[in-house]
Amino acid sequence: MNATMYALRPTDLVMTDSFDLGTLWLRDLPKNPEALHAQALVASGDYFEMLAASLEQIAALLPLTSTEQYQLQEHIGQLIYLQHHYVITKK
Repeated sequence: MNATMYALRPTDLVMTDSFDLGTLWLRDLPKNPEALHAQALVASGDYFEMLAASLEQIAALLPLTSTEQYQLQEHIGQLIYLQHHYVITKK
């Protein structure tokens, strides 16, 4: 039996997801914290829903009869559709 041993360095970060029960080892964290946040949202499966919620907050600031309000509502609907029917995979 060939077992592999891993040693954690102080700069390593271990993330787990209760749905996947897998462990993700991040050795070289991105310098941009937004990239790490986006990776976490994609891994959790909530990326499209988070975008839709952000657009809803912006739409709430616009007049109900504005063209931009209508366009944002269309995009929100598309993001919700994507959330329920698709999964993001890494290239």
